[in-house]
Amino acid sequence: PQRTHLTVEVPLMYSDELPPMATSGASAEDGRERLELRVSRGTDVPVHISARGQVPAEVLLVFGSGEHLTLGSGGAERFSTVLRSVQQDISFRAYGGDDQDGEPLVSITVLSPPDVSDLALVVEPPAYSGLPTELLFRGDAEVLAGSRLTVHARLTPPGSSGHLRLLPADSRSELVPAAFPPRPEAAKPANAPAAAVEHTSSAGQPRPGETAVSAEFLALLLPGRAEVDLVPGGRLPLFVRATDDFGLARMSWTASVGNAVDGERGGLELVATPLAGETRAWGGGALLSAVDLAAAAGGEGEGHDDATPQEGQIFLLTARATDNREPEPGIGTSAHLRVRITGPDEFLRRVQDRLARARLTTTGLVRLWSEKLTQLRALESVLDAGSDVADGDAAQAADWAEPLAGALTGGRRLATDARSLTRDLAAIAQDVLYAGIDERAAPLMEAWHRAGGRPADRAFHAQPWRELARGLAAGRFGAPEFAGQLVELTELALLVSEEAAPAGLAALEDAAAHAGADRRRRATTLAAAVEAQEEGLVALERLGARLAEWDNFQSVLSLTRDILNRQRNLIEHTRVFARDR
Repeated sequence: PQRTHLTVEVPLMYSDELPPMATSGASAEDGRERLELRVSRGTDVPVHISARGQVPAEVLLVFGSGEHLTLGSGGAERFSTVLRSVQQDISFRAYGGDDQDGEPLVSITVLSPPDVSDLALVVEPPAYSGLPTELLFRGDAEVLAGSRLTVHARLTPPGSSGHLRLLPADSRSELVPAAFPPRPEAAKPANAPAAAVEHTSSAGQPRPGETAVSAEFLALLLPGRAEVDLVPGGRLPLFVRATDDFGLARMSWTASVGNAVDGERGGLELVATPLAGETRAWGGGALLSAVDLAAAAGGEGEGHDDATPQEGQIFLLTARATDNREPEPGIGTSAHLRVRITGPDEFLRRVQDRLARARLTTTGLVRLWSEKLTQLRALESVLDAGSDVADGDAAQAADWAEPLAGALTGGRRLATDARSLTRDLAAIAQDVLYAGIDERAAPLMEAWHRAGGRPADRAFHAQPWRELARGLAAGRFGAPEFAGQLVELTELALLVSEEAAPAGLAALEDAAAHAGADRRRRATTLAAAVEAQEEGLVALERLGARLAEWDNFQSVLSLTRDILNRQRNLIEHTRVFARDR
């Protein structure tokens, strides 16, 4: 008789707004040979396997792709794991002990959630400004308080519904069917569902990940996050962008201690200068230290000794701009920037954790890139094998359209993931440069601040990083150690995200656009795409190897530090023991 019986359970949790897509606890004991589940893309899928009878030492999950995952229970009857952020369809079977039938086959289908494919804002400024009505597409918008907004959203798939969420009041307005305004350069696609809602703007802060409509005319561009760490000996770059229809009279920043703003205390003036190529836009910046924040938060008239920053201390920094409107000036206030004073050791530990996550991301991207390249090579081989098919055949064009569209979708995903990885590495390099923990990197930090210390927007710009890497390779910035390696890692990521991925994507778009062209044209475009993808994979593998070397070096360094600390403790205990004797 069979001594081991395995039960597979997939308990999925759903919110009140989303209907369940799978049955919780379905198992082999239900007599099912196949367990099918549907989940949204990015869902974490927990898997629990219970063993009855003779409990095996381990349970093996065999996936449809050929990969294996071994689960241990530590002596218990339950084996568990979580499939993190599922992005594509997967299937697996469970084996353990003498339960080797592999039933049920667990099949997980990933569904793409409804999405806002396009967004347009019709802005009607208040009468006092004398400004014309504007039509804006996508992205954040900075509008005058009192403006009337009409928000248009193009929804996919057809039949989707939605609502506009206003923060911080957390109020909702339902979207109603309406015509989506055409872009100046192109007409609206046919049969595209759209919705719209009207709203009068008011000040508010958007939450991350949500489409934002800001009624404030002040934006904090640098640093690019709402919460940052500052080493006592480091610097905090601050750059504020303000727009106004009249003109600015004053820009400044203030700071307070703790998590709550306790009024305007201290601060410094920011020199507002017009931004090049911008109309009615000004920028002002400063390079602050922890002492500057502590002095500003301590208030005017207090001694410098009372303004000494301490590790763990938290400051709230706020930028403010005043225009020259009459009779009452308009005042804009930025979102609060939360600054935490942290020690060098803790800062380095966090940097090491961020680099470890970047390494895992790179490893996953290498695997995905290899899969897409293999599919592209197979498509190229099929094209070569079909050389005897007549050119221009309608059936042949239809057969090629679908695989080329799938390859194009994969190329877009690779480009997006590579760009995200580059931004993560660039953010780490920038934080380390400003932290000042690399004593040899002062010239490198000054060069970067000259190039990137006055950003015109929140977009990521690759050119300053390329110039910095070229200057570093030419020896113009001395021989920085830690910071120099991070700049080199960012340059490797740029080769992938800004050169190889766009080149491969452009070739795939050309191939998809000419699916019905002659075989020679398709072969040329596919060959160009394969070549670009191969170059990108080589650069990506080099980046992964460099990150692995850095991770191994940090592991050895941490182990050595622990040994030294233990040795110091042993010496101290020995001295105490000898003194007591």
